[in-house]
Amino acid sequence: MLKRLNIAILFLLLSSALKLQAQFYYGMQMDFGKNRIQYQVFNWTYFDYERIRVYFYAGGNEIAKYVSVSANNQLPILEKRLEHQVDDKINVIVYNNQNDFKQSNIGLNNDESSNIGGTTKIIGDKIFVYFNGNHADLDKQIRAALAELMINQDLYSGNAREMVKNSTMLNLPEWFTKGLVQYLSEGWNSYYDNVLYDALKNDKISKFNKLTGKQAANAGHALWHYIVDVHGESQIPSLLYMTKINRSPDYAFLFVIGTSFDNLLFDFVDAQNRRIYMTKDSARTSPINNNTVLKKYKSTKHYYQLRLSPDAKNVAYATDELSQMKVYVKNLEEKKPTRILKKGPKLERIADYNYPLIQWHPNNKTVMMVYELKDQMVIHTYDTETKEKRIRNMPGFEKVNSFL
Repeated sequence: MLKRLNIAILFLLLSSALKLQAQFYYGMQMDFGKNRIQYQVFNWTYFDYERIRVYFYAGGNEIAKYVSVSANNQLPILEKRLEHQVDDKINVIVYNNQNDFKQSNIGLNNDESSNIGGTTKIIGDKIFVYFNGNHADLDKQIRAALAELMINQDLYSGNAREMVKNSTMLNLPEWFTKGLVQYLSEGWNSYYDNVLYDALKNDKISKFNKLTGKQAANAGHALWHYIVDVHGESQIPSLLYMTKINRSPDYAFLFVIGTSFDNLLFDFVDAQNRRIYMTKDSARTSPINNNTVLKKYKSTKHYYQLRLSPDAKNVAYATDELSQMKVYVKNLEEKKPTRILKKGPKLERIADYNYPLIQWHPNNKTVMMVYELKDQMVIHTYDTETKEKRIRNMPGFEKVNSFL
């Protein structure tokens, strides 16, 4: 049944959500002074189902219907995998695109690692998702959010206030929850196999419990995959329960699978090294080599959208660090790149790697970039010879997935 909510109810919903988010931190009151600029007002409505309520606004009717079906289908599957029953109705707030999502304070944190679940799209029983044009990614967001919600309930129990209290007594390493959520929502594939190969080759997982951010999620993902592969997925609920009871995953591993965490980690690394290095595979090479365009790179930055000019003399690429986007141009015969675009402040929030889209003009000197600016799609051109730039709006476009 489709119901309309007035603005007052919307403000109450968001206000309670933000207050709840502040409570999800270990003894620290969050500062929401870094509010984002709102370019539009959302008039929310919702679909009400037996176990799920899906909120959406103008233009999001079809997306909300898809989310409703996906969430209702995936909820019982995850409940069975985790042997956990969700009793209360789940509220799913759907944004039409990531730009609208970024206008909210959801995903904006001073310290993401201090959040109970380790991610920023869950507040209590509220799940926040957005549509980026890819339904598979939307399904993955829903799976991840539902999985994290159930894991939080398993580990911390009770209502929101009780979960906050319990969280202060159970301080888990980042890899534990982040890795499990990533495993449950994405499974294992060749991409993550290559990520693991790179981590082992560059000794990025030697200090497992000290890993943070994406490195912690990827390492934990690989370890949970190994645990399931060796001991079976049925051990996950038992490990969560024993972690909660003993307030430590170390004892949980010892009691449930009969080995200490240190021994488990040794067996995991040894098994992966034997699988990767002792198997002669001439087609598999390290992603880091002497011919790499970037001789030096920061582990805190995400590098993407690498584009070679038609004459193969220059490259353009984008970086993202704490959601601050930059675009560089580099002559392959020179050492230092030139920055041609810087967008946004550094903030702890969910990054958008869909933009900028980058292409070279056939004249070999003009770089074209497409991205979102103040709730509008724009095309930005930069002449590498004259340093001249031009930014034009793209009216009528809500999303651009690629351009030539």
